[in-house]
Amino acid sequence: METEVIFINELPEGGILAKVMAPAREPPWEVVDLVSRHLDARALAMASCVSKSWNAPMSSDDVWGPICLSRFPSLSALRRLHHHHHAAVAIPYRRLYCLAHSAAVLPRPTPPPPLVSLAQLFFAVDILDGSGASIFSLVKPGLQLHPCGPGEVFRFEVEVSGWKEAEGMRVMWTVVLEGWRGVFAAMKGKKGAGRTVVCDGRERWFTEELPCGEGCCCCCCVGGPVSGLMAEVGVVFGAPVRGEGRRAVERLKMGVMSVVNCRYVTVDEALRYFQRFLLPENN
Repeated sequence: METEVIFINELPEGGILAKVMAPAREPPWEVVDLVSRHLDARALAMASCVSKSWNAPMSSDDVWGPICLSRFPSLSALRRLHHHHHAAVAIPYRRLYCLAHSAAVLPRPTPPPPLVSLAQLFFAVDILDGSGASIFSLVKPGLQLHPCGPGEVFRFEVEVSGWKEAEGMRVMWTVVLEGWRGVFAAMKGKKGAGRTVVCDGRERWFTEELPCGEGCCCCCCVGGPVSGLMAEVGVVFGAPVRGEGRRAVERLKMGVMSVVNCRYVTVDEALRYFQRFLLPENN
């Protein structure tokens, strides 16, 4: 299609000068089609807006299909599967790329700050022997816990003394909201519950999967009534006590691990989880 371009200028003496420029020629569609196969996604999107004759070759599935397959292979495979069963409603590759790219660059919403703080919590740890008898108890305000991990992760340690290892040890870990407004059993210490792992001979770790609180969608990620989080308490031993053969306990460590992401959760993430049980009316 040829288009005449006319420039009109008003002369000082009141006349009008009109200039007719030579018709603008668009390149043949074969050239446009050839060029389209060498452009990236950004250039293709801009070129498709130049004219109607450019829109078709710059928007075709033949051009956008390889780009989608390279950038979003899983979504491209899903598109092909959906197209096989629902050919009449298949989404164009250009539209698929726009949706996937928008989702990739869209910032995730910032979760609200937790309604409870470490200053409002008390952490109670009870160590039981194989018969269920208590051999050690500890209660610490949240602000007296010493971080033992990088950054703001929910992982703390406490120095202890006066007790020794025992056979069949189990751990109870309870989180209490000040004023007894809420109590949550992070580890229940039941026989056979959770797992015990020995590390380097000096540390013994006790873990239990945490339940999914009311209104929590975490279980959708891992299946079942669990949250994808795991409470853990570690017992750090010192040298054997002379004449007894048993080792003294030097420190306790506690934390919350994300099983899905293989990392310790942050303090705010742990507090948001605890508040589902400590403040159920706010869920």
